[in-house]
Amino acid sequence: MSSKDLCILVLAAFSVPQFIVKAETPAKHEQNNQVCANMNIRYVIFKDDHIKDPVNSQYDKRTLGVMLEESAFSEDNLIKLSKCLMSKYSEPNWLFIWVYTNMEQLSPPDAPAISESGKPSDIDKHHWAFMVRAEGNEFFRYNLNPPSSDLKTVVIKGKEVFTPQN
Repeated sequence: MSSKDLCILVLAAFSVPQFIVKAETPAKHEQNNQVCANMNIRYVIFKDDHIKDPVNSQYDKRTLGVMLEESAFSEDNLIKLSKCLMSKYSEPNWLFIWVYTNMEQLSPPDAPAISESGKPSDIDKHHWAFMVRAEGNEFFRYNLNPPSSDLKTVVIKGKEVFTPQN
């Protein structure tokens, strides 16, 4: 399946909120281009939810859903992708990015993530990652060898602020 076909499939399969194009200053746009230049990684952002805190903008949150070609899934490419998206989405302070590599990992709209039989979703059958920016810290976790659920954490900046549950 080509990347174009994957993009069309992802966009058709999900109710994607209308993206808001933010005007960027030339300096900010140039900085984003430098961070994302020469990545040679093909990905599609299929979800962009920005939740504004009505009282304090310090607690605004953004969640991105990203589909990445499974053949491009590696720690080095995840570092590049993380730095690119963290730069591109410099606000708000809280950013959560889910990276998937196969449509099977996504629940259809309005479907539970866990089936009635109690089986977990199909997330661990393929590579995936969860990237976080919180309180000035940036890190991500990814599964090493699907279908195993073993995770590795990579800290980009600061420290890991969430600890895995045992």
